[in-house]
Amino acid sequence: MATILVAEDDPDILHVLRDLLIKHGYTVIGAPDGMKALEICNEQPDRINLVITGIHMPVMNGIELGEQLATHHPHLKVIYSSATPKKMLKLNEDCVFLVKPFTEEMLLSAVNSALQGTSKI
Repeated sequence: MATILVAEDDPDILHVLRDLLIKHGYTVIGAPDGMKALEICNEQPDRINLVITGIHMPVMNGIELGEQLATHHPHLKVIYSSATPKKMLKLNEDCVFLVKPFTEEMLLSAVNSALQGTSKI
């Protein structure tokens, strides 16, 4: 099963995401912001299969994290999540995006799509 790095500054959301993903067999690593997530990816580049990141975080936001990952770890797939609609954010049209709040089914569908590289949400 895949290892997913979740970058989320809200500890309650991070806890819920971790529990849901572990329940479905994923290994989960948590990071409180984009900078820590990037540090983890740099330290363990072959261990992480997918990054789920909130957009609005202190230190380094999710968009900046995604840009850094695309440059330094282009093999990593990224799912962005925010309560702000995608069209209001500066994201590529083809990125995987989850609007908060989302259901467990929506999360798992996005994870499966991102890991399989099949479709974009």
